[in-house]
Amino acid sequence: MRALAALYVVVSHAFAEQNNGHFQNHALTLFPTWSAHFAVGVFIVLSGYCLMLPIARKGDQIGSLKEFFRRRAMRILPPYYITLALSILFILTLANQKTGSIWDIALPLKLDTVITHLLLLHDVPLPIQGGMINYPLWSIAVEFQIYLLMPAIALSLRKIGNVWTLVWTMALGLLHFGLHGKIDSMVPWYVGLFTMGAISARWSMQRPARVDSRLAWAAWGLIALVVLASLKKGDLWVMSHFYIFDSILGAAIAILLSTCFVDAAKKANLLTRALSWRPLEEIGIFSYSLYLIHAPMLHLVNLMFTRLLHPSETVMLCILLLSIPVIVGVARLFFEVAEKPFMNRRPAVKQAQA
Repeated sequence: MRALAALYVVVSHAFAEQNNGHFQNHALTLFPTWSAHFAVGVFIVLSGYCLMLPIARKGDQIGSLKEFFRRRAMRILPPYYITLALSILFILTLANQKTGSIWDIALPLKLDTVITHLLLLHDVPLPIQGGMINYPLWSIAVEFQIYLLMPAIALSLRKIGNVWTLVWTMALGLLHFGLHGKIDSMVPWYVGLFTMGAISARWSMQRPARVDSRLAWAAWGLIALVVLASLKKGDLWVMSHFYIFDSILGAAIAILLSTCFVDAAKKANLLTRALSWRPLEEIGIFSYSLYLIHAPMLHLVNLMFTRLLHPSETVMLCILLLSIPVIVGVARLFFEVAEKPFMNRRPAVKQAQA
């Protein structure tokens, strides 16, 4: 699922590299600029699931908070800061001019935005100057802030159960309405999506026999509802109702995670077998790296071929799409250098004891 979500983001951003995805040939406008937002929602549900799974195995006990936050920081921050440094260098050397592409929202580079990115506060609606540096990085700040709530969510699940925990975390999303969208850049309803993933993990571990595979069909129905409504209502209406659409999609993904978990050993369902395809599993391992670096890589390809060949928009789109396997390969190398060395590292004292 991580692989599919990451690849969807890359493909949709490849379409957005020219005129923000608005082509003279309207047949090419297949991915609205907001569509990658839904894939980020999938990542949030998956994060809640993956973080809660080992906690659920231990009776909903999170253990040492210091160790939990250390692991999260080591998992997220080193590749993030390396990407941030490379993105700043890219802007300073090659990508400092607006070209009419989606990369324009990364500009201009200002000290204010560098500081907020370093502090992982660039999703907060502050009165600062500058662009987004590397536009997909907004979600890293959101996710890292949700991690700070994980101990409270785990404790709540243990003390008051799934329903009431989901109620108060989903209620945070109502700030969207109460503050009239002023903090939508922080996506407060993602806390509810994260909790959906955590509840799915808890349900998978505690009551696997009660997870009916027919629930998967209900999940597909929810996903179809999101897709059909987004196609019918139009861009502005969808973007103003992300809270509703994200919540529906989050519930669907949480259901699919539970059904696939139960079926993981037998792989009786087609969905489980498809998601267990080895290439997808491989990409899923370094999907975080792919998410981090794909935007500057796409813009680099755009700049290089535009300046060399001046291709038509259709040809340029084909070039960008054909470059995706190369970008995936570069992401794999980036993973080996910037992400893998920091994964599952334990304190030296514990390693010595082991």
